Amino acid sequence: MSESIHIHCAEVEEHAGEIATASAYFEEVLLIPSDNKSTISANENVQEGFAETQNALALFGQCLDQEAKNIRSLGLVFQEHDEMMKALLEECTRDTATESIGE
Repeated sequence: MSESIHIHCAEVEEHAGEIATASAYFEEVLLIPSDNKSTISANENVQEGFAETQNALALFGQCLDQEAKNIRSLGLVFQEHDEMMKALLEECTRDTATESIGE
């Protein structure tokens, strides 16, 4: 088992950026041309079905944006935790060395 965590900030940002870029492709669009003259139920059903799929598509894009934010945030949290653990280890090492000298 590894004794340290290595955070590759550039890689984290690269993958988060790729996800954020992909989310731009998942945006809601209008049905063009839209048949507003026909009264048959099939026309209404198609328009409703299309609108529902577009809503789902837009929601997926929003979720991808959120995941990109989560990935960036998680990378920063790991980096902060790693720095905190390093400082703590250095402090403990100094305290142990000081105690050894005093004996």
